[in-house]
Amino acid sequence: MTTFLKTFADRRQLHTEVEALRAFGEERAVRVLEVRLEERAIILERVRPGMTLASIASEDEAMRIVAELLSAGWPPVPADSVATPLADVASALNGAEFARAKALRSELLADSVQPVLLHGDLHYDNILTSDRAGHLLIDPKGFIGDPAFDIGYLVGRPMPSARDALPLSEAIERRLAFLPDATRLDAQRVASFAYVAAALSVAWAREDHDPAVDEFLESMRVLERRLSLGS
Repeated sequence: MTTFLKTFADRRQLHTEVEALRAFGEERAVRVLEVRLEERAIILERVRPGMTLASIASEDEAMRIVAELLSAGWPPVPADSVATPLADVASALNGAEFARAKALRSELLADSVQPVLLHGDLHYDNILTSDRAGHLLIDPKGFIGDPAFDIGYLVGRPMPSARDALPLSEAIERRLAFLPDATRLDAQRVASFAYVAAALSVAWAREDHDPAVDEFLESMRVLERRLSLGS
């Protein structure tokens, strides 16, 4: 088996990724073969052929694969988990521009939903084709909370796009029309989390000087209109 060395800026990031990969299991996530704490590194299996969904799948194909990967649901939160609670994730939502997203996030988190271990960075570049297992998740951030956040994140942060590169508003509508039902989640909660995730993406992109910030702003506007209409 060929392998891949991945290093981390700090040990917390290492621990959260290892925990999430192992919790999702080898049939859904890349294998962790070795953890090297002193080097802040892990040895992963090298996924073959390792093509991303963004590079090979159409939007409809990619959504079906996401639904298949999550058909068994999300893993329970491990004992003594090092993952980050969703309540701590939205700290970047400061300022008047994000007031609605911050309020909506508070409303969503106030509901009593059984928390699970989330991927935290679910998009089409973080799912690879695998000779071993069909498709595998990679690069989880490891959050704790409502599974609607993971699907909302994929809806509200539609970059990278699938191979057919649909207009952003169409991609959002297609994902909202298919993914909540396919993953047995409440459509309104997914749409609401999608708006929160889009706002987070704007805040993070500005911090990182990411040129994709304009696309994330457009995603916020599309989802805000949709939520305002009560769809």
